Amino acid sequence: MSAQSLSVIIHGGAGSPKEIQENPREVPFLKTALDAAWSALLSGQTGDKAVVAALRVLEACEYFDSGYGSYPNQQGLARCDVALMRGNGDFISLLNTRRLIHPSQAALDQFTPGKSLMAVWTDQMMARIDSASTEEKERYGWVATEAEMIAPFAVEAVRKHTANSPVSNHDTVGCVVRDAQGRIFAGTSTGGIMLKPDGRVGDSPILGAGVFADDEVCGLSATGDGEIILKSLLSSYVAADIRSFLRADPQRFEKDPQLLKTILSTELADMRRKYPKGEAGMIVIPKRGNPAYAFNSKVMSVAMRVGNSAQIELQDIRLAQ
Repeated sequence: MSAQSLSVIIHGGAGSPKEIQENPREVPFLKTALDAAWSALLSGQTGDKAVVAALRVLEACEYFDSGYGSYPNQQGLARCDVALMRGNGDFISLLNTRRLIHPSQAALDQFTPGKSLMAVWTDQMMARIDSASTEEKERYGWVATEAEMIAPFAVEAVRKHTANSPVSNHDTVGCVVRDAQGRIFAGTSTGGIMLKPDGRVGDSPILGAGVFADDEVCGLSATGDGEIILKSLLSSYVAADIRSFLRADPQRFEKDPQLLKTILSTELADMRRKYPKGEAGMIVIPKRGNPAYAFNSKVMSVAMRVGNSAQIELQDIRLAQ
């Protein structure tokens, strides 16, 4: 396979203009995450490590609904879901992790080549890390108590929500990369919706919904109303549309740079037609061609970069409206 430009795209979730005014500090963290993934690729690390390098930055930031920024559930506890997928079909999904600021790192460390796993986080898994070395605990962002997982920003968001000032926020974080060999990797990490029922799992850790990667088609990460993303098959339709165009012409997305955005916007509009209250956003990297994103919420935080060690060909870091 001939070498391609490196590509990275990241999202920090969807929301409303109100959140932009309250949280203008989001953008620098997006850039830091983008730089982390980019540096990993330039240093020769595998794409899944580049994805996790970006996710770790966002999981450690209280302004994103993942890791330390996770919204508490109805019991006041942070429960996170994470999934990583390689374009060769390997995947790992961990559901309802707890007391780990970096669930993406825990997933990566269990991501055995040639094998796939979807697992609910168990007491035994937690007990192993509770008794692990200081170095391993630091690697995962382990905290001793449930309260240490709830950031001040999340506490304030819940207060406003319960004071009849609903927060429209789906700050799930995700990253998709394509390396110089054309291999695709994707990851999504989330704390889930605010005050969710105990045990609830949304789209984020589900293959073909919140995350997907196929070297022959695309990589994607979604954010938004998880139950609607699941039942609308949004991500599956996007991947199917991309595959159809690639089968007809492998260079189609290079020839028509706007086509990917059109596919995303069309499928989001169809989701909204079926489910009028549904909000979602998505980032995608096709087999060949530049990354793209689209959303039907008021805003979405995104960062992307395309290029190589000598030159950045494309870059975009912003709260898109």
